[in-house]
Amino acid sequence: NLTVVVAADSMDLNREEMYQHPVKVQAVADLPTVDANDVVVMEYGVETTLNITVGRSGDDDDSESLSVRITVPLDDGRPVGNISATSTNEVKVTPGPNPGEYLFIPNATDFETQQDYLNSFLSTSVTFIAREDWTGVLTGEAGIKVEAIATEGVSGMDLAPNNSTRDGTG
Repeated sequence: NLTVVVAADSMDLNREEMYQHPVKVQAVADLPTVDANDVVVMEYGVETTLNITVGRSGDDDDSESLSVRITVPLDDGRPVGNISATSTNEVKVTPGPNPGEYLFIPNATDFETQQDYLNSFLSTSVTFIAREDWTGVLTGEAGIKVEAIATEGVSGMDLAPNNSTRDGTG
């Protein structure tokens, strides 16, 4: 609770009243950073190594977890290729819920180790292989989308709404 004191001075008559006001503090995940290279595909079957670096947010209370989602663009309703990566003890690789999506989840509890595991894995162990009937350049909005995701460890009423562009959560 927060105690609020309201004071009024009207016509030399002082009056002061106290009110109890409940305050709720909610958690919100801070934005991490991500940097990735452009991909040029010259022919089918050639593996192109992705070089991805993620950075943790400024939050250092270890209330957040860090993961990465890679989304391969679609052409004619199909991904233009596949991401090739094999899970390790440090990073689990799973297909996402949508075509062309891949999730990379580190096996660590603190944010700094999660970042270290992801950066070590994403800079050497992830390749893109174009599908047989596709060649092109994957850059900018038409490129492979790489998202660093910070997920706040709390849930329910302790988690702030995730819809404020002013706060960086929407």
